[in-house]
Amino acid sequence: MNPAAHDRPCDECYDEAASIAEQGFLALLQVYGSVAYSCGRDGVPEVEAVRRALLAMIERSREIEAATVLLARVAGKGWWQLPSENDE
Repeated sequence: MNPAAHDRPCDECYDEAASIAEQGFLALLQVYGSVAYSCGRDGVPEVEAVRRALLAMIERSREIEAATVLLARVAGKGWWQLPSENDE
């Protein structure tokens, strides 16, 4: 069976995508939605609302990365959880 024929992911790809969503991407999308909604309620123009929401996502991803690094260092044995540029 060719899953690409019907534009469906194979089981392995689906599992990987679900794992990525569970490990933080969902939190970033929630930040984006929350900021965009808040901007809309405040009457912020759409272009500015998108910019603010994207900046909030970037800031949240930096916070997640910093927390991951901190936890790996505190654990002492969590070096494999560090982002690739910090684990050398």
